[in-house]
Amino acid sequence: MTEENLKQYRMLIFTSTNNDVFDTDAQRLAFRRYIEAGGGFVGIHSVTGTERNWQWFKMMLGGTFSWHASFQTFTVRVIDTKHPSMKGTPVVWTKADECYFAKELYPGPTPVMVNDFSTIDTSNLKQKELLKKNAGNFATYFPSAWYYHFDGGVTWCTTLGHDKKTIPIRYT
Repeated sequence: MTEENLKQYRMLIFTSTNNDVFDTDAQRLAFRRYIEAGGGFVGIHSVTGTERNWQWFKMMLGGTFSWHASFQTFTVRVIDTKHPSMKGTPVVWTKADECYFAKELYPGPTPVMVNDFSTIDTSNLKQKELLKKNAGNFATYFPSAWYYHFDGGVTWCTTLGHDKKTIPIRYT
């Protein structure tokens, strides 16, 4: 990953990445300059668990991984039906996935889809306690897809995608 090589791409996609993905600080700098030069970034599923020690990357995502509920069926709601990435997506749908939560939240990202965590199975007391802790100040919904104009570039992320058959990305 070098600045010169990244110039050929309009968008980079990180699918279910986690932990550190860059080998060197030079690669991190090349990636940052790519975004600052107007590059696009799409993050899918566990991307919020990526580069957890890099402040700028966490800011670019809008936060970092906190916890996810066990794989189960829950309700997802589109809250911005006019956003191109939501074209063809049902306004309310039920799917099996992991309901993700973030911490160290940063202002800026605009949610287009949310997880309705009132539909998460809380029969397990430990999961119920962790859900309450990680929901923080959110009442019922937690973002599951968002976009963000950040530092010259644009990002689009979703925490959905544990089941690769249901990744909600559409290109037109």
